[in-house]
Amino acid sequence: MFRPPSHLSRRTALGLLGVGAVACATGCSASSTLDSLRPTPLPTPSAPTNPDRPVLDRVVARIRAADAGAPSTFTRPHATQLHALGARAASAAPSASAAGDQWRRQQTRLAADLAAAAAQAHDPRLVRLLASMAAAQRQLLTVQGLA
Repeated sequence: MFRPPSHLSRRTALGLLGVGAVACATGCSASSTLDSLRPTPLPTPSAPTNPDRPVLDRVVARIRAADAGAPSTFTRPHATQLHALGARAASAAPSASAAGDQWRRQQTRLAADLAAAAAQAHDPRLVRLLASMAAAQRQLLTVQGLA
């Protein structure tokens, strides 16, 4: 059994043990107290959105619409262009809504749409790609006698 020194009273010895126990308990929880005082880290920002996504979506939709009912002379290069844009080529089934000269008007309008999209794009690589696609479309129209 613990015998306090003769010059300390029993009450003083118990008080010191109690203070020691409280200090130990406080010291053990000091790390959790300090953790709660530390500022919480800021959440990781989400990946930035691609500012060219709307332009890409419009271009892909326009190419697919222009290819509806168009001959393979036009749809084959467009399939390659869609692949370069990261999109899949649409099915080659002709559309009833693109009968007659409508596909010709859509192909002519596609060249202007591609040039406009090149002017709206932010990424320089996408600008060059869309500009070259517009030039290729105009050249194809000229070769086919539609320009």
